[in-house]
This record gives sequence, C-alpha cells and structure tokens, in this order.
Amino acid sequence: MADPKTVKWLKRMNLLDHDIFVRPAARNDGCVEPLVLIDDLSKEAVQRLEKAGLPLAILIESSPANFHGWVRISDGPISQAQALRAARILAADFGGDPGAVGSRQFGRLAGFTNRKCPCLDHSSG
Repeated sequence: MADPKTVKWLKRMNLLDHDIFVRPAARNDGCVEPLVLIDDLSKEAVQRLEKAGLPLAILIESSPANFHGWVRISDGPISQAQALRAARILAADFGGDPGAVGSRQFGRLAGFTNRKCPCLDHSSG
C-alpha cells in the first residue's frame, strides 16, 4: 500500500512538470523480483503476450495506442542476468523497444502525466 504522503508528493512533482517513473523494489539478496518491463508495445503485441500465456501484470498506456508493462516470468526471485536475458527475448519476440531493456528497468506510473519533449532524440544513444 502506497504511503499517502508519498503519493501527494509525487502528484505535486508531476504538476511541476516532473515525470514519475517506477520499478519493483530492490531486494537485499542480489536477486530481483520476477517482473520484466517491456516498453513500446502495440495493442496487438499485448494481445499476443496474453495468448502466449504471458499477460502483463501491470499494463500502462503511455501514449495513445502505445503500451508498456511488466510481465511476471517466475514465481520467485531471479538473478539480474536472468531478468536481463528474459527482457531481451521478450522485447525481440513481441516488438518491444530494445533500448528499454534492463534487469531493473523503470516504467511510467499510471495516473501521472508523461511530458515527452519532441526536442530530445533518444534513438541515438
């Protein structure tokens, strides 16, 4: 359950033009939660994930008809290397953004505004 003071602060920061990013909490044992982010998905890709038995545990429509979310790939914690490998495979197989692959990748938080600046080109790096 989210702390109401934290949510209030996040809302304030978002109103001040700050983007809000989240990811599963860090673990103390060197492993990661078995949630892998796939970014830049079409509606069709989301449906294909569901048909493949990999429904998104959290699904965010980050812009019109563009989605990202976390897929649960295991019942228990996994290594960072396993998470990274799974993220790469899922992005490649389902048309996700290969530049947004990581073992602890951030995603947008539902209910908050994302202000993408057209002057920034993230494709080169």
